Amino acid sequence: MRIGRFGKRERLRREAGAWLARLRNRPSPQDRAAFEHWYAAHPLHADAFDAVSRTFESADRAPRSAPTVETGRRLAPRLAVAASALFAIFAVMLLAGRITGDRQAIAATLETAVGEIRSAALPDGGTMSLDTATSVTMLDSEQNIVRLDAGRIRISSDEHVQTVRAAQFTISGSGLFDIMATEQGVDVRLLRGRLTVKSPTGALGLSPPQGASGRADGRLARVTASRPRNWPSGLIELDGMTLAEVVAEANRYSKVKIRLSAASAGARRLTGTVRAGDTDGLARAAAAALDLTIRRTPDEIVLRARE
Repeated sequence: MRIGRFGKRERLRREAGAWLARLRNRPSPQDRAAFEHWYAAHPLHADAFDAVSRTFESADRAPRSAPTVETGRRLAPRLAVAASALFAIFAVMLLAGRITGDRQAIAATLETAVGEIRSAALPDGGTMSLDTATSVTMLDSEQNIVRLDAGRIRISSDEHVQTVRAAQFTISGSGLFDIMATEQGVDVRLLRGRLTVKSPTGALGLSPPQGASGRADGRLARVTASRPRNWPSGLIELDGMTLAEVVAEANRYSKVKIRLSAASAGARRLTGTVRAGDTDGLARAAAAALDLTIRRTPDEIVLRARE
């Protein structure tokens, strides 16, 4: 029997919901590899997953209230689709024994290891995603103040103002935004909402798609935020990135680093998606696409120009 178009789309949404639940519940390397294969297998898979991710994020931001039950009425088709997608997500999470997936309530200090990405529920109902090798400390749960000690976080909170302290900088606002602690200071990227970034030398107000770069001497500079990347999914989207940028990003997720000995290849651009932490897979893909050779040592993977 041929499955109708609506039936196929519904099946894909349920599959996407199941994948999202697995990715939010401490996925194994095998889980991430299987997801990457499914995501890249067909454009409809990618569309379904992206749509379910947006639906889940929207539901995550919705005000909490007691559930209501209506009888004698059917959900509108679009609402029914969204509800079924969320049902698939929550069903898998319940089977995993964690209705919030990997969104645990933030404790005094929360850290991630190299290659690990996780999410935490903020006290006011917002969400904070922690990138690889990240450390955050809750300073004041009532005033929604956290300190970023290392790494990168993404905060999603439309209903309440969140405040993040990073070195000598204070970032306050609501919406969706990334904050990354760097050796030079801090980088801020606003994806949605409004932010204010303060330092001992001044302050900047940000609106999308703006960002801010803070340096060790306290200086602030306004920048145009790059295209938002869905790093909380555990994938690195290569579109528009140079090989040097991709290598720098990928090395953050692995103890075995990639090194470019072919400097000229670093400016060449790649397309596609790779799994964060899969340095071997990235090296093979880059070598094949750019006609490079690979030399492996216990500590690094070297990409060299072909002689």
